[in-house]
Amino acid sequence: MAIKGERKKAPMRFESMLQIEVPKGRDGKHKQIIELLLNDISQLENGSALKIPLADLPDTKENIRSALSRATGKEESIL
Repeated sequence: MAIKGERKKAPMRFESMLQIEVPKGRDGKHKQIIELLLNDISQLENGSALKIPLADLPDTKENIRSALSRATGKEESIL
């Protein structure tokens, strides 16, 4: 018989782990291509642009553009 206010607990569906074992850093899935793009962009002369074949991108143009936008926003806030 359950005590008033106590609920019967359902079994856990997911594994548990210690909080200290949870990874703190995060490498996004676009990290490698974004680092390559930022490196190439930093070497461009004024008035130049990169020509990137869409077939060479690991994801859609929109997703890469969003990731690049986030990365440059972080970089500007550091400066």
